[in-house]
Amino acid sequence: MSLFNHFISNFNKPEHKNAIHAEIDALFPEYDENEKVYMACVAGLMARVVYADMKVEDTEKEKMRESLKKYSSLEQNQVNSVVDLALKNISDLAGLENHKYCGILAENWDHQKRFQLLTSLFFLAAADKNVDHLESEEIRTICTGLLLEHKHFIAARAQVLQHLGALKS
Repeated sequence: MSLFNHFISNFNKPEHKNAIHAEIDALFPEYDENEKVYMACVAGLMARVVYADMKVEDTEKEKMRESLKKYSSLEQNQVNSVVDLALKNISDLAGLENHKYCGILAENWDHQKRFQLLTSLFFLAAADKNVDHLESEEIRTICTGLLLEHKHFIAARAQVLQHLGALKS
């Protein structure tokens, strides 16, 4: 049984469900289980990136909304609900290991979609006009978990060069 199928088969068991998975399940009962899992994974990865520097800026919240809209079929009010859930549970989400999110996406999303997500995470980190070292390292770990290569990390990071904290004087 694949990791994804294992995750799906255990999705409704309380011991395998974190707060955001449970709340997404309750908010969107009509959605396909796969879509709910993807939403939770993307929201969890975004939460890890925005919370890497231990503060969440309003610009980062807005960028989270834009990014989630891009990766889901949700309406804007639904996107707002998922982002609000992620932010409400941010310390729990940030505390989970990346592989809990990345493995599912790596197994089920094609290379291009995973690279687009990686790029979106850099734009999310740059929303406050500064990608600090902790955010960049968090994204590097996510890159590995998404089964992307270092060259993908470099290419995604290059799109926000003007905001890299390490390059600022």
